[in-house]
Amino acid sequence: MKKHQTALSSLGLIGALGLAAAGSAAQQEDYDRAARELNIMSHIFQTSIEEDGSDHRYAYGREPDSLYLAGQGMVFTFNVNSLRNSLHVNGNFKGQDWEEFGESMAQFAGNVVNQVMDSFPDMDFDFDDDIDLKPAVPPIPAMPGKDSDSQRRIIADMNEEMRGTQQEVQGIQRQIRGVQRELRKNTDDEESRADLNRLTASLDPVIKKLQDQQKAYFDYMEEYQKQAQARQEAWSRDLSGRMIQALCDYGKTLKSLDDNEHITLIFENYSDNKNQVFVFPFKAVAECISSEKLQTVAVSYLM
Repeated sequence: MKKHQTALSSLGLIGALGLAAAGSAAQQEDYDRAARELNIMSHIFQTSIEEDGSDHRYAYGREPDSLYLAGQGMVFTFNVNSLRNSLHVNGNFKGQDWEEFGESMAQFAGNVVNQVMDSFPDMDFDFDDDIDLKPAVPPIPAMPGKDSDSQRRIIADMNEEMRGTQQEVQGIQRQIRGVQRELRKNTDDEESRADLNRLTASLDPVIKKLQDQQKAYFDYMEEYQKQAQARQEAWSRDLSGRMIQALCDYGKTLKSLDDNEHITLIFENYSDNKNQVFVFPFKAVAECISSEKLQTVAVSYLM
């Protein structure tokens, strides 16, 4: 009797293992199907990025990152900076990172005039070397629009004028240095002292000119940056809108998802170094008739 019970137990264990194996195989098949659908949807997103039906063409060589989370849904992540930096408008625009540019400009601001002023603390006749007035101005990011080229030319001209004034300062500085050397040899040389006073007085209006040029330069750059930031934020909104439209058009083909799962779109570096997140119930995606309506049911936030 005990042998018979043992045999039945063994058969039960084998049956359970068989059912578990079958369940595991079915589960793996579901995951494989989800992976295939992820790849297809990623390709659809990439195609929507590269050709949007306007005068824009995005030379972007990779699909968005994608991930399937069992029981939760699918996540698609777009790096907006990479997309923006690969943007070409009419073949001649290449975007750059305005956040990085703003940090560089903050470091550059004030350096030129401060260097000049620090070299003349009390006019105590102790120059040893000419001041180096060649600060590294960060490259100016371009922005889309018909006025972009003319604005960049204005900025380049203003920067060139500022450098010209810097050279004036250097020239006066070299003259002062020469007079100081003469005064070291003969402190009673009245002619040299008069030359020093004249050169010192002539330096003040040149420094004032440099300060005015610098202020005008950064005022213009600040306005330019605001315009560029506004256009790039509009571009980010356009990008997310087109991806939501693509999701509305083709998301219903993601048959591996259940109605209680979600599709999440993440746009990294969307605005002001923050990520834009949209979380859509799959049921709403499957029933989508317009991207505008779909967006209203999404959980949307910046973080």
